[in-house]
Amino acid sequence: MVLVEDKYEETLALSGKSMYQKRANKSGDTVFWESIGDGKTNEGYDVWYPESAEYQSMKEWFTKQGCNTDKMTVPYYAEVPYDPNKEGASLDNFDQNQTVELGTYTYKKNVYHSETVTDKKGHKSIYCYDNSGSLKLLVARTVDEKTKEVHESISIVKSITYSVNPSLFKRNPKAKTLDELIVPPTN
Repeated sequence: MVLVEDKYEETLALSGKSMYQKRANKSGDTVFWESIGDGKTNEGYDVWYPESAEYQSMKEWFTKQGCNTDKMTVPYYAEVPYDPNKEGASLDNFDQNQTVELGTYTYKKNVYHSETVTDKKGHKSIYCYDNSGSLKLLVARTVDEKTKEVHESISIVKSITYSVNPSLFKRNPKAKTLDELIVPPTN
């Protein structure tokens, strides 16, 4: 599934217990970040690309620490914990105590048929469909546990595909660890 938000294009893919998520610019041609969870090996990776603000911020920080960052021209990755059995991590595992309400949702003067799924914490996922039954919007509505402030984000569904290339769930072979890209200062 490819989604368009205010600033980014997001790609989400699930295959069994494996997951993939990518954030790119709004047109989708420049990748900023990827997150991969391999359900067979339970390995997880976050990959940052040089075009992202996070990557540039990290490079700037290491440079200010006196490190040589000349090699920071390729993506870098970090291993992250991935538990495919964690609630919501894959198609095989979801919260069975959710409530579902049918209704409508209005966005930019368009009225959509909606399914609102509420989890046990009160967070809502709202799936919005046009009259033909095509998914058009995904709305996430969360409540801050301390302030009780409601945050809402709306993503426009750009495309949905029902088959996934298995290579999507593999880490970019050009990505290096930060240890491979940074030379610490010699004091």
